[in-house]
Order: sequence, then C-alpha cells, then structure tokens
Amino acid sequence: MRQLRMHRPNLEAEAAVYPAGYHFRQATWDDRDGLIAVLDPSFDDRGWNEEKLKSECLEHPRGLGCYLVEGPDRIAAVVTGLVSSEDETEGYVHYVGVHPAERGRRLGQLILLDLIRVFRERGLSSAILDTDDWRTPAIKSYVNLGFVPRIVEDGQLERWDAALSFLDADVRARVLASMER
Repeated sequence: MRQLRMHRPNLEAEAAVYPAGYHFRQATWDDRDGLIAVLDPSFDDRGWNEEKLKSECLEHPRGLGCYLVEGPDRIAAVVTGLVSSEDETEGYVHYVGVHPAERGRRLGQLILLDLIRVFRERGLSSAILDTDDWRTPAIKSYVNLGFVPRIVEDGQLERWDAALSFLDADVRARVLASMER
C-alpha cells in the first residue's frame, strides 16, 4: 500500500516570515548532528545516521538541496527537495521534520514555503509529496499550503476520505472536490 500523494499545481506562494531569531538556509555537512537530531524523532523508521543523511538528504542523486531553519538554540526544522522521478518539471518534497522542542511554531509550513520558492527558482512548475494517512498535523499544513490529494492507486479515495475527517465540513468538501485522479 502506497503512501498518500499530494500535489501543488503551481509554485506561487507567500514569503515565509519566521519568528524572531529563526532563519532559513541550505544545510551543509557541518550541520549533520543537528539534522539528525531533527530527522530521527520525526520519522518512524528512526535509524538516522551520517550515511543515511548523506544518501537521503545531502547527496541524493535527484537532490535540489537539504535546507534548514536555524533557531537560537538548535536546528529547528529540516526539509529536502528533489526533482520528481516521474516528471522533471515537478519538485518532490522528500523529508520534512521539526525538532520536538520546536513544534507549534508553524516552522514546518514556513520551511515548505521556502522550499516551494526554491523549486520555483530552479524552474520547476509544480510540487508533489507523499504522506501517511495518520499524519493529521502534516496533512492539515499541506492543505493550508495549497496541496491537493492525488489518487495514485485503487482504494485511496476511501483513505483520503478518512484522512481528511478532521477538517470542518466545508473545507473537507472543497479539498475532496479538488482531488486529482
């Protein structure tokens, strides 16, 4: 069973405005410990180490860059962007993670806005991402950023219906009506 796919058909977006003391920049190898401290607790598979960080984020063959939000005390959020393997005009949001101590500051949404800007600057025309049904806060952020569900295999309509049940009725109806098949 595949993850759920979301698509953002255009890359026009508002500028990201971070809280005081936070800023966006490209990650380097010197950031590795802080990147791992964000990514490891953000994903079920855990096991983030230098080798995985290098191959999945910093030196991915389709990579457009690994970016971070640096806060006053730590690396607060991480995002990695790729060129989609299915369509070279599409950016792929590969990993998004927020440090557990930094959650609740909208840093995931803000770092995604900056990645969308990076995609646009690189000449891409749209963006996609994959997510899990149960990642309700992430799905809510993606919807708020203009991503819409895209059916990529049988049975996903029902999964999307359940995954969006947390939205109020009007928003849910709008999102389901915009679903791509």
